[in-house]
Amino acid sequence: MASNITAKSWPWVTGVALAMGLLWLLRNTWPPQVLFLYFGLFTGIDIQNLWDPPVRWHTKQTLTIETPNGDVTSSVMRGKVMWKDRLFRTSPMRETGEALAIEVSPGRYLFAIIQEMKPNEMALLGIHNDQRVWEGVPKLKNSQGEPLDVPPDQYPMMVTFGDLSDPKSVQQVDPANLAATFGPGNSIKSYTVEITDEPVTEGRVEALLPWIGNPKVMDNPGWQEIPIDARRRLQGLITDYAGAQNRFLKGD
Repeated sequence: MASNITAKSWPWVTGVALAMGLLWLLRNTWPPQVLFLYFGLFTGIDIQNLWDPPVRWHTKQTLTIETPNGDVTSSVMRGKVMWKDRLFRTSPMRETGEALAIEVSPGRYLFAIIQEMKPNEMALLGIHNDQRVWEGVPKLKNSQGEPLDVPPDQYPMMVTFGDLSDPKSVQQVDPANLAATFGPGNSIKSYTVEITDEPVTEGRVEALLPWIGNPKVMDNPGWQEIPIDARRRLQGLITDYAGAQNRFLKGD
């Protein structure tokens, strides 16, 4: 640290306390770099070298479902970014993109939503906990093009809609029993994840669920009118809600 301030310097201590409080409130809103820059400017602490440059990669998730009419397959590409946070000795990660959408039968879709660390390609590669995650990045990069089978306990939440035009009709689906929702003969055949250089998937979920960019639905007071359980299932369909709203309002 560049600062020589002692514990008796109460204004500085107050500044640190306020800064830490705001950091906590904004921890899920601002990237770590912005948070640390703010912290350093607010407190006067030298923040140089508190984090390493972020590492970015794309994942490709592929779901194959066995149906009475044959197998159906769909893939989604998502972006991930990870920072090495030396201040708190963690490796925060952020994922961007949209849910994996697959048409199980004509007009009936299954969505594997974005859920934190599910599936976790790092864990599938044997890269665990914060001490090993950063060191495992080369292994992650070298695995590009090698699909990894996702075990059932790593499946993200899956949902469907009784009516694609009605967000309140969202229903959670048991991946171990697709037949209960989609009828006999439907089951998950495989779920894989791999590292890829393909671009992040955009627009498919918005095309299927055009209300997802409608602020009257996704913002209050409309959001509060949706049952709590349904709201939980709707979260994770996309990450760029602001972009979706802009496109909706512009009529794109």
